[in-house]
Amino acid sequence: NARGAIPRFERGAIEIRIIDLQECPRADLAVAAATGTVIRALYDTGSHEISTKQLVAIFQACVRDAEQAVIDDTSYLSALGFPARRGQARELWQHLTETHLASSDGYTTQWQAALTAILRQGPLARRILAAIGKDFSHPALEAVYRELCDCLQRGEMFTP
Repeated sequence: NARGAIPRFERGAIEIRIIDLQECPRADLAVAAATGTVIRALYDTGSHEISTKQLVAIFQACVRDAEQAVIDDTSYLSALGFPARRGQARELWQHLTETHLASSDGYTTQWQAALTAILRQGPLARRILAAIGKDFSHPALEAVYRELCDCLQRGEMFTP
Protein backbone atom coordinates (compact mmCIF):
# COMPACT_ATOMS: atom_id res chain seq x y z
CA ASN A 1 0.00 0.00 0.00
CA ALA A 2 2.37 2.68 -1.25
CA ARG A 3 1.25 6.26 -0.75
CA GLY A 4 2.89 9.54 -1.55
CA ALA A 5 5.37 10.45 -4.24
CA ILE A 6 7.37 7.35 -5.18
CA PRO A 7 10.51 7.81 -7.29
CA ARG A 8 10.71 5.42 -10.23
CA PHE A 9 14.35 5.90 -11.17
CA GLU A 10 14.33 3.31 -13.95
CA ARG A 11 11.63 5.34 -15.75
CA GLY A 12 12.86 8.79 -14.74
CA ALA A 13 9.50 9.49 -13.11
CA ILE A 14 7.78 10.19 -9.82
CA GLU A 15 4.61 8.18 -9.24
CA ILE A 16 1.93 10.09 -7.30
CA ARG A 17 -0.36 7.90 -5.19
CA ILE A 18 -2.37 10.26 -2.99
CA ILE A 19 -4.49 12.27 -5.39
CA ASP A 20 -8.17 12.48 -4.51
CA LEU A 21 -10.25 11.77 -7.59
CA GLN A 22 -13.03 14.22 -8.20
CA GLU A 23 -16.39 14.12 -9.93
CA CYS A 24 -15.49 14.31 -13.61
CA PRO A 25 -12.47 13.71 -15.85
CA ARG A 26 -11.85 17.47 -16.26
CA ALA A 27 -11.41 17.85 -12.49
CA ASP A 28 -9.23 14.72 -12.25
CA LEU A 29 -6.98 15.95 -15.04
CA ALA A 30 -6.79 19.45 -13.54
CA VAL A 31 -5.60 18.02 -10.21
CA ALA A 32 -3.12 15.69 -11.93
CA ALA A 33 -1.76 18.46 -14.17
CA ALA A 34 -1.40 20.89 -11.27
CA THR A 35 0.30 18.28 -9.09
CA GLY A 36 2.75 17.26 -11.78
CA THR A 37 3.55 20.85 -12.70
CA VAL A 38 4.11 21.95 -9.10
CA ILE A 39 6.27 18.89 -8.31
CA ARG A 40 8.38 19.54 -11.42
CA ALA A 41 8.81 23.21 -10.48
CA LEU A 42 9.77 22.35 -6.90
CA TYR A 43 12.22 19.72 -8.13
CA ASP A 44 13.79 22.21 -10.52
CA THR A 45 14.32 24.76 -7.72
CA GLY A 46 16.63 22.36 -5.87
CA SER A 47 16.47 19.99 -2.96
CA HIS A 48 14.79 20.89 0.30
CA GLU A 49 15.68 19.27 3.58
CA ILE A 50 12.34 18.23 5.02
CA SER A 51 12.32 15.25 7.36
CA THR A 52 10.01 12.30 6.96
CA LYS A 53 8.58 13.11 10.39
CA GLN A 54 7.61 16.61 9.21
CA LEU A 55 6.05 15.27 6.02
CA VAL A 56 4.10 12.58 7.86
CA ALA A 57 2.60 15.15 10.25
CA ILE A 58 1.53 17.39 7.37
CA PHE A 59 0.20 14.43 5.37
CA GLN A 60 -1.87 13.19 8.32
CA ALA A 61 -3.30 16.66 8.91
CA CYS A 62 -4.30 16.84 5.24
CA VAL A 63 -5.86 13.36 5.34
CA ARG A 64 -7.86 14.38 8.41
CA ASP A 65 -8.85 17.95 7.44
CA ALA A 66 -8.28 18.09 3.65
CA GLU A 67 -7.97 21.61 2.32
CA GLN A 68 -8.68 23.07 5.76
CA ALA A 69 -5.63 21.43 7.36
CA VAL A 70 -3.49 24.02 9.13
CA ILE A 71 0.18 23.82 8.22
CA ASP A 72 2.44 25.63 10.64
CA ASP A 73 5.78 23.99 9.94
CA THR A 74 7.78 27.10 9.03
CA SER A 75 10.69 25.22 7.45
CA TYR A 76 8.28 23.35 5.15
CA LEU A 77 6.37 26.50 4.22
CA SER A 78 9.60 28.40 3.65
CA ALA A 79 10.98 25.64 1.41
CA LEU A 80 7.84 25.98 -0.73
CA GLY A 81 8.14 29.76 -0.85
CA PHE A 82 4.96 30.33 1.14
CA PRO A 83 5.09 33.87 2.53
CA ALA A 84 3.29 33.23 5.85
CA ARG A 85 4.33 31.30 8.96
CA ARG A 86 1.13 29.24 8.88
CA GLY A 87 -1.74 28.62 6.54
CA GLN A 88 -4.33 26.17 5.40
CA ALA A 89 -3.45 23.53 2.81
CA ARG A 90 -5.82 25.28 0.40
CA GLU A 91 -3.87 28.54 0.78
CA LEU A 92 -0.59 26.75 0.19
CA TRP A 93 -1.94 25.12 -2.98
CA GLN A 94 -3.31 28.48 -4.11
CA HIS A 95 0.17 29.94 -3.65
CA LEU A 96 1.86 27.04 -5.43
CA THR A 97 -0.49 27.13 -8.40
CA GLU A 98 -0.24 30.92 -8.75
CA THR A 99 3.54 30.74 -8.52
CA HIS A 100 4.26 27.77 -10.76
CA LEU A 101 1.38 27.09 -13.15
CA ALA A 102 1.31 30.36 -15.08
CA SER A 103 4.88 29.91 -16.26
CA SER A 104 4.61 26.19 -17.00
CA ASP A 105 4.69 24.69 -20.47
CA GLY A 106 2.96 21.51 -19.26
CA TYR A 107 -0.09 23.17 -17.73
CA THR A 108 -2.80 24.68 -19.88
CA THR A 109 -5.55 27.11 -19.03
CA GLN A 110 -8.18 24.48 -19.88
CA TRP A 111 -7.72 23.08 -16.36
CA GLN A 112 -7.87 26.44 -14.58
CA ALA A 113 -11.66 26.62 -14.05
CA ALA A 114 -11.80 23.18 -12.44
CA LEU A 115 -8.78 23.87 -10.25
CA THR A 116 -10.17 27.25 -9.18
CA ALA A 117 -13.48 25.63 -8.21
CA ILE A 118 -11.70 23.00 -6.11
CA LEU A 119 -9.51 25.60 -4.38
CA ARG A 120 -12.51 27.87 -3.64
CA GLN A 121 -15.20 25.33 -2.78
CA GLY A 122 -13.09 22.45 -1.53
CA PRO A 123 -12.66 18.89 -2.72
CA LEU A 124 -15.61 16.79 -3.78
CA ALA A 125 -16.21 15.36 -0.30
CA ARG A 126 -16.52 18.87 1.18
CA ARG A 127 -18.95 19.90 -1.58
CA ILE A 128 -21.04 16.75 -1.02
CA LEU A 129 -21.30 17.60 2.67
CA ALA A 130 -22.34 21.16 1.79
CA ALA A 131 -25.06 19.85 -0.53
CA ILE A 132 -26.38 17.41 2.06
CA GLY A 133 -26.34 19.88 4.92
CA LYS A 134 -27.76 18.21 7.99
CA ASP A 135 -30.15 15.93 6.13
CA PHE A 136 -28.49 12.51 5.94
CA SER A 137 -31.74 10.76 5.05
CA HIS A 138 -31.77 8.21 2.26
CA PRO A 139 -33.75 10.47 -0.12
CA ALA A 140 -31.38 13.41 0.45
CA LEU A 141 -28.29 11.26 -0.12
CA GLU A 142 -29.86 9.70 -3.20
CA ALA A 143 -30.63 13.14 -4.67
CA VAL A 144 -27.06 14.35 -4.18
CA TYR A 145 -25.55 11.19 -5.64
CA ARG A 146 -27.93 11.30 -8.62
CA GLU A 147 -26.66 14.82 -9.29
CA LEU A 148 -23.09 13.51 -9.03
CA CYS A 149 -23.92 10.85 -11.65
CA ASP A 150 -25.37 13.56 -13.88
CA CYS A 151 -22.21 15.65 -13.45
CA LEU A 152 -20.08 12.69 -14.45
CA GLN A 153 -22.25 12.04 -17.51
CA ARG A 154 -22.08 15.73 -18.55
CA GLY A 155 -18.39 16.03 -17.68
CA GLU A 156 -19.09 18.92 -15.30
CA MET A 157 -18.01 19.88 -11.81
CA PHE A 158 -20.42 19.30 -8.92
CA THR A 159 -21.51 22.54 -7.28
CA PRO A 160 -23.73 22.39 -4.21
